[in-house]
Amino acid sequence: MNIEFRDVALEARIQKQLQATGSGSVEEVLLRLLETQEEQDRWLLENREIINAKIKRASNNSTAAKESRKINWMLTSRI
Repeated sequence: MNIEFRDVALEARIQKQLQATGSGSVEEVLLRLLETQEEQDRWLLENREIINAKIKRASNNSTAAKESRKINWMLTSRI
């Protein structure tokens, strides 16, 4: 398979990765990038429940804090 880059910026990014990683070819760069992406995807899937729970907890804490500030403002603005 031959890859033709039509986007000059994308080709520059690939070349930068090629130099930064010491890869011997564009194929090695793409393989490394795919492996990294697949590893990240696996990690996210394995930790989905934990991540969602933390997001929900943070959201609940944020909502509670906003409500507390609102009540506090309402009480102090009437004095």
